Amino acid sequence: MANECLYQVMVQNIPHSAILVFDHNMRYELAEGSAIQELTGHGSSFYIGKLAQEVASFANRALIEKNFRAALQGETRDQDVRIGAQFAALHTAPIRGENGAIVRGMAFLYNITARKQLEAKLLAQTEHLELLSQISDEVNKASSLREALARLLQLLGARWNYAVGHVLLRKDDSEAGELESTDLWWTSDGGARFEPFKQAIEQMGFAPGKGYLPDHVFQVRNKPSTWSVVGFQKDPTALVRAAAAACGLCSASVFPVLAGADNEVTAVLEFFSTTLSSSSSSAAADPPPHPPSLIASVMQSITPHLTRVIERERHAALSTTDDLTHLHNRRGFLALARHHLASAERTRKPLLLLFADLDGLKHVNDTYGHAAGDGLIAEAGRVLREAFRASDIVARLGGDEFAVLMPETDVGGSGAVLGRLRAGVEEANGRNDGGGGGGGGEKRYKLELSLGLTSFDPERPETLDGLLDRADALMYEDKRARKRGRDGGAR
Repeated sequence: MANECLYQVMVQNIPHSAILVFDHNMRYELAEGSAIQELTGHGSSFYIGKLAQEVASFANRALIEKNFRAALQGETRDQDVRIGAQFAALHTAPIRGENGAIVRGMAFLYNITARKQLEAKLLAQTEHLELLSQISDEVNKASSLREALARLLQLLGARWNYAVGHVLLRKDDSEAGELESTDLWWTSDGGARFEPFKQAIEQMGFAPGKGYLPDHVFQVRNKPSTWSVVGFQKDPTALVRAAAAACGLCSASVFPVLAGADNEVTAVLEFFSTTLSSSSSSAAADPPPHPPSLIASVMQSITPHLTRVIERERHAALSTTDDLTHLHNRRGFLALARHHLASAERTRKPLLLLFADLDGLKHVNDTYGHAAGDGLIAEAGRVLREAFRASDIVARLGGDEFAVLMPETDVGGSGAVLGRLRAGVEEANGRNDGGGGGGGGEKRYKLELSLGLTSFDPERPETLDGLLDRADALMYEDKRARKRGRDGGAR
C-alpha cells in the first residue's frame, strides 16, 4: 500500500490538498488534508464511515461513483470537478495489497479554485477584447448610423444570449432628446415567433408615464452612465405584458448608446430574454450575468466608433444635399437616379421623371435682390418636396432647375402628380408673404414653374442621359407655351 502512504505524505506537505480512502462499497475509511474543509465546509471526521454517494452533491454523484468504481477496477483517472463554488483536481487510483490485489480505492484532491478563477478572468478578458475588436470592425463597416446600430444589435444580441433586440433612436427634430421606435429589430431565431411582441412595442410609444419599460428607457436616457433590467410581470401596460407572455419573454435589458461631439444619448438598445421550450433541460435562458463594469466598457467603446460614423454620414449628406433647399443636389440626384433606373430595368417596373424650371428667377434677382431670389428658390423646393412622396427623389440640379424621380409610377399616375404640384404652387401664391411677397397682401412676383414630364418604359429601356434630355426638351416646350400664353394675354 505504498501509494496510499505516498499520498498521505503529499497531503502533509502540499497545502490545499486532501486524500480520501474508500473500501469496495465506496465507504470512506480515511479522510485527511486541509482541502476537505476548504472545498466542502466539513471537517475530515464528517466523511469517515459514510458512503461516497451519500455525501456527494447531487451534481457530482454520478461522476464520483463512476471514477471511484473505475479505481476499484484498477483504473487511474484525472478530472477537474466543481464542488459548489470551488474547483478541485481529482485523481482517483486503486490501492493494492502486497499480493497485488486491489484492496481499496483512493481519491487525491487538490484545490484549484484560485487557478480556475484566474483562468476564468483571463478568458473573460480575452473574450471582452475580442468583443471590442468585433464592435470596432462592425461599426466601422457601416455607412450610416442606422446600419451601425443594426450591426451592434445583432452582435450584442447573439454574444449576450438574448432572444430579441430593438433600437430606439433619438428624434432628429427633438431638442429634448425624445426617442422613437425604429424598424431595427434582431431575433435569435429569425422567425415570426416574436412578431406580436414587436407590434405591441411599436404601438406603445415611448413617452414617460406610458408604461414600465418606457419609463426605464427614459431613466436610462437621462442617466447615460446607468443601465437597467426590468421584468415584464411588473409592467402595467397590459398589451406589452400579454404579448411578452405569449412569446415567452420575461425581461428587458436597456442600454444607452452615446455618440456625437457632446456624447449625447443618440439611441437606446433594448434586449429581451426568454424562457426555453419545455423540451429543454434548462428551465430558462436568461442572459448571462454581465458585471456593470463590463457593460460600461462595451458601451463606452461604441461611442468613438459611432461618432465617426455620424461624422462620415453628415459629410456625405452635405456633399449630396443642396444648402438652400435641403433637397438632393445634382450629384446626389444622379447617383440615386442611376440606381433606380437600373432597378426599374431589372424589375420591369416603370418610373416617371419630372423636370421643373423656376420661371422669372433672373427678373427677381435683378429687381428685388438675390436674397429675394434665394427665398423664391427655397419656396419652390418646399412646394416640390411637399407635393411628392417620401420615396420620390426630389432635387435641385442647380440655379433654377429642379428634378423629381418617381419610382414605380407609370404614365397613368402623371395626372395626379401634376395636380398635386399645381395645387401646391397655387397655395404658395395664395399666401401673402410667400416667395418674397410685398406689403398690403399683394405679391410682387409669383412662383411659376415650367414642367417637363416623361416616363421610363421597361419594355423600351434607355439611358439616364436620354431620359433627362427628353424631360428637359418637354420642359422647354412648356416654358415656350407659357410665354406665348402670357404674351397673348391668356394667363
